[in-house]
Amino acid sequence: MREIKFRAWNSIVMVYQDFPKGGLTAGEILKRFDNVMQFTGLKDKNGKEIYEGDIVGSKLYDGTKKNYVVEFKDGSFVVELTELGKWIEDVIVIGNIYENPELLAPKE
Repeated sequence: MREIKFRAWNSIVMVYQDFPKGGLTAGEILKRFDNVMQFTGLKDKNGKEIYEGDIVGSKLYDGTKKNYVVEFKDGSFVVELTELGKWIEDVIVIGNIYENPELLAPKE
């Protein structure tokens, strides 16, 4: 069974919460914070937990490297591949959408 964990961004710091060990219920977390993200149950190649809202970097089968945002859509955690047919490997968490938005800016 997957661990139920959340984290929340409060405009200054990321707050992590194990459920139910941490004292707050899931409902209380949702009431207190606007930006709540759930643990996907997965870890990157270095063992770091992957949460909704994380920016993950990966290498595609053709050797190019890209960054993706982990999102919750239609009942699943997903990353959007804009180039169909390219396989993702070596996924690592490199930041998140709140603390590191610059990681998603197009490179010139």
